[in-house]
Amino acid sequence: MTYAYAYTIEFRKQVEKYRSMSKHIKRKVILLLEDPYRNCKSEPLRHQLKGLRSARLTQNLRIIFAICEEAKTGVSLEVSDLCNELGGKTVVFITIDVHGEVYR
Repeated sequence: MTYAYAYTIEFRKQVEKYRSMSKHIKRKVILLLEDPYRNCKSEPLRHQLKGLRSARLTQNLRIIFAICEEAKTGVSLEVSDLCNELGGKTVVFITIDVHGEVYR
């Protein structure tokens, strides 16, 4: 079963920034929507990013996203609002950035 999706403003900006990789980003998003828990070896984040997940785009780039059915606490107001509006079977794509920047 595929998930619904939403993009944050930040995610849209980052897709534009990395537009040379747009086909790769699109393929990764499709895989994550098919099964965000198993596909792309996504992993739950900890500490200040609890409630979010990370998936490797390249060796150094990460996609950060939330699965609404598990992102109950610790997420931004924007993500929380999107999850409340769209429901549990939704993936909210938050940002794409280099490994060191994403986790700061």
